[in-house]
Amino acid sequence: MFSSIIFHSQPIQPIAIRDRLVDAVPAVVGFKDGDRHHDAQEWVTNLMDAVGDLLPHELRQQWRNLFNVGITAEYTCDGPEQHRVIKDQSMKSVLSVPVMDEDERPIFNIIAAIEEELRLQWVPRTCDDRKCKSEVSAEHSTITSCPEVSLSI
Repeated sequence: MFSSIIFHSQPIQPIAIRDRLVDAVPAVVGFKDGDRHHDAQEWVTNLMDAVGDLLPHELRQQWRNLFNVGITAEYTCDGPEQHRVIKDQSMKSVLSVPVMDEDERPIFNIIAAIEEELRLQWVPRTCDDRKCKSEVSAEHSTITSCPEVSLSI
């Protein structure tokens, strides 16, 4: 296991990386508490945001485009007319995927994990049509944009 990360030939201990992250992103001050369990996804997301925020303005969006995944959700109410609404794409820097399916069986590959995360599910949602009394909708999410990686060598 590596005990440090090398930047510019200077070893930086994990505590120093954590302290720099907290200095750059005051909202994650809880990371200073070494006795508290920290969620790995939360750590990675905040670290990616902190790096992006430290970049010059013109490079920030390019940095985020390396990671952003666009998700679009479509809702179909369970009313007799099955009204449909497609929400605007939301951008996520980290796609959370489950490690167990809905029947509590382990998921062993990334494709299956993504399919499980995006599968059709019923959610509480009042229909946008005022005449419809539906309070449940089928939600189907789709990846509509993926990270942009285009390097000119």
